[in-house]
Amino acid sequence: MHSSSFCSGIWTHGSDTSTSLNGFGFRYDERTFTHLNTFGNTMSPTQNGTLAHDIARRNGHFHASNLIISSMRQYECSALLHSWLASIGLIEYASNFESAGLNDPEYILEYGISDQALAFMNISKIGHSQKIKCLYRLREFLQQNNKINTSNDNDNDSESSDVESQNSFEDGEAIDTEQNVSESSSEILH
Repeated sequence: MHSSSFCSGIWTHGSDTSTSLNGFGFRYDERTFTHLNTFGNTMSPTQNGTLAHDIARRNGHFHASNLIISSMRQYECSALLHSWLASIGLIEYASNFESAGLNDPEYILEYGISDQALAFMNISKIGHSQKIKCLYRLREFLQQNNKINTSNDNDNDSESSDVESQNSFEDGEAIDTEQNVSESSSEILH
């Protein structure tokens, strides 16, 4: 059984019953998964704070745990990109960016967007394409977002060091997956 199937089961079935998850070769009781929530691709912790990646890690599914964490990061990047596009009045292109696999605003800021990428995403209006190509206000937007995240991180410094040590990648497969996505995105950009 592949870890990605386990992750798909968690994201797809959310708080569904254990019978839905038994098809993935894992037998967990219904109470274990009742805290999962597919609403907006976020997960709600139980009263004791257990999340899907914690469950996967505790049960020895380290690759599945890493995929879940990677998916959470992708969702956060996508939400950030949507916010930036909305702030510059171009939210209608959010789905075009996602279709092209460009959902990380920090990656876009670092490598830019080529004319070919704009054409691939069907962004043909001159004003819109120039605004996106020059990354209009993206740097300021990310700096402002980092200030907000930094103030939230300062409140949780002691907790975050424990979580980071638990969530560190234990195998290189998740890192390889991220590099493959990054390489395919750079082909579109340049």
